[in-house]
Amino acid sequence: MPKYIWTNKDFKRCLRSLYEAKSRETNPKLIKLIDADISLLKESSNFDFDIHNPQNDYLKMYRIGKKYLYQFFYLWPDLEKFYNISNGIFIYPNKQLSLINFTKDDLTTLTHDFYKSLGGNLYHTFMKHFKEKDNHLSFQKYKASNNPRALTIPLMYLDEYFIKIYQSKTINDLLDIVHEYGHVIAISNNYKYNIDNYWSEIIPVLMEFLILDFYYDLTKDKNIYLYSIGTHNIIVDQSCSIVDLIDILNTEKEKFKNEFELRKTVKELGISEENLDLCIKDINNETYYYLPAYMMALELYKSYQNDPDKTLYIIDKMLKFDLVNLKEDHEKLVSLGINANASLKEYEEELKQKELTLRR
Repeated sequence: MPKYIWTNKDFKRCLRSLYEAKSRETNPKLIKLIDADISLLKESSNFDFDIHNPQNDYLKMYRIGKKYLYQFFYLWPDLEKFYNISNGIFIYPNKQLSLINFTKDDLTTLTHDFYKSLGGNLYHTFMKHFKEKDNHLSFQKYKASNNPRALTIPLMYLDEYFIKIYQSKTINDLLDIVHEYGHVIAISNNYKYNIDNYWSEIIPVLMEFLILDFYYDLTKDKNIYLYSIGTHNIIVDQSCSIVDLIDILNTEKEKFKNEFELRKTVKELGISEENLDLCIKDINNETYYYLPAYMMALELYKSYQNDPDKTLYIIDKMLKFDLVNLKEDHEKLVSLGINANASLKEYEEELKQKELTLRR
């Protein structure tokens, strides 16, 4: 049996299981979950994951960003503060520093050893699904048209997860597989972590922070850390687009009827055409929910550095959050000691010091 491959045959098997389950299920909530899985499987069976067509309709993309950003208005001041604190000299990543030709077995072994190092509920849930990796994990060569670089198809009723990694022969391959298993762990503990909001990305992004430390401790490869510093600054740079979008939302008096009205308001706010282009590009790349997740994941990362056991306890608490009212869940996270931007200046200083040390 081939390793690390899933096909439509696996989807058909799951569909049969779902239809059988639906025929005997009586719980309305579970029937809804089954229907969602069936719908996702049918959509995925006919979807070409290898093709990404970015939107160039500015008004449409603005409306997508607006619809999404309004859901977490309570984070707007924190996002602006995040940008203002971090808006310094950007060090962009040199892709040559990140070139690593991991084999598939390299990636799976490193991923296993990383989650084993975390232990507890995270490792237990990870192993429950990792042992089925041969027909639930798939690798493919990365192409410039691929977006995202990796994906997870969650079948929540069956508690099965299909992961695809587009290998780019860089450190991103390791970050991507660890990130996707972060999704598996979160959704397996609480299916609401599959709901489309920034909360669903916090734990997977945190895993990216932690795997870089794990890999550096293992290999002492300074090039990887230099690359990760540059990657961090790209995220910070993208926060400019979110701040621009928030400025537009704060001043908008009515819905824009056409792109001309949108551009007129943008110009009045002093936002350049170039920055509007970048804003729409970042909306295409769904920065609007990765950035707030990154902001909170960074604080969890700093917490983990100071007290791993306490942070793992906080994560276990997070996995039980209801995720119906995200503002209330955010307040719960704050009550557990995770405050946006609390450690950002310290983290920025650490990055600068690391860069100076590693470049010597």
